[in-house]
Amino acid sequence: MNVARYAPDEKATDISTEWLRESNFVQKTGRAGRVQHGKIWHLYSGLRRINLKLHLEPELQRSCLERIVLNLRSLELKQYPKVRSIL
Repeated sequence: MNVARYAPDEKATDISTEWLRESNFVQKTGRAGRVQHGKIWHLYSGLRRINLKLHLEPELQRSCLERIVLNLRSLELKQYPKVRSIL
């Protein structure tokens, strides 16, 4: 799966391909057969699955915070004065 990560030393966001996480595996398994009977095929070994990380890091930890704050500031948040004062 493609994951965006911010590299602070380069001040750039990089998109890299990484293995699924265990939570993605469980979600995709649940999706197969929900609408109609079906099977799901995973093209990796059981050893690979055992070594999968449980979850992907939260996007907030993988993103450039300046970009998030600037995007929030660009929104009209007049009904949320406390949030606006923090930004």
